[in-house]
Amino acid sequence: MSRRWSSCIAIAGTLVVMAYVGCSSSSVPHIGPTPSPSPLQSSPSSSSQTASFGPSPVTIAFGKIGQGISGSITFPATANGAATATVTLQSTLSSGVSAPQALGRHSLSLGGTVTPLAYVTLTSSANVMFDATPSFAFTFPTKALSGNLYSAEYNSDAPTAGWYAVAGSSSNVGTTVTLSSQPLQQAFYVGSTYVFAIVESSVALPPQTVPMGLDYGLRRQCIRTTSPGQANFYLDNTDCPGGAYPITRFWATYVEIDTQFQKPCIGPSGQSWPINGYDGLIGESWRGSKNKGYSWELKVDFRNVSNPCPPRTVSA
Repeated sequence: MSRRWSSCIAIAGTLVVMAYVGCSSSSVPHIGPTPSPSPLQSSPSSSSQTASFGPSPVTIAFGKIGQGISGSITFPATANGAATATVTLQSTLSSGVSAPQALGRHSLSLGGTVTPLAYVTLTSSANVMFDATPSFAFTFPTKALSGNLYSAEYNSDAPTAGWYAVAGSSSNVGTTVTLSSQPLQQAFYVGSTYVFAIVESSVALPPQTVPMGLDYGLRRQCIRTTSPGQANFYLDNTDCPGGAYPITRFWATYVEIDTQFQKPCIGPSGQSWPINGYDGLIGESWRGSKNKGYSWELKVDFRNVSNPCPPRTVSA
């Protein structure tokens, strides 16, 4: 806060004395102290809004933050699920995430030098999926924009992918940046934070490697067969959200060992024999970690376990 008002009061006091000294018998108007100017009001560094994701698009508007950044974000209707989301516009990046940058020889990210202008973080109350990216319309201070403008994303479910551009480039028009929605399937999971950035680059960025899909990097042990409540139903819901078994966003596994549905290989389609059963014929296993991603294996062991089905078996 500036303290120049102290010197202003001192000057005003001096002027009062000089006025009285220089006066004759004529009336002298009263001169009071100079009013203190209001302290400068700076915009907050962030602004958070709550949005409802569901069957209709939703637009979130933000007032000015930082040095005068404002604008709106429009999310499309969800392709699956509904949730309440906290969306924050901020002028600086939250801790724990590296600034948007190229990843050098790995070519997994932006592929060029960029300057971040603003960030948007998103957390969701439930798992939701979109078939397109949000669109952005932001206003920046005069002379703040130059070059090519992009929206870039950091997906905490796929940290090794780094940052990648999901829309752009768009040349700025005065102080306004508009980046349209782009077709891209992506899921926002409860418990994860997703970060978008408006960035600019003096050159056009190369084609991007975009992590997409329901579980990019296979970071969730969430798998089941297709027919709950029927023979040989199997699930592994270590990383699935709630419920007795997952009903959305799960990997499906199938076991078919059939000979025209003769005994003992009777079961619904995709569940002809138990997985991880007592005999060890069919085994499911995971390797890796949630942070780095898993590999998953389904193995049929006819070398050490005799085929329980009659001859002319069809296996899948």
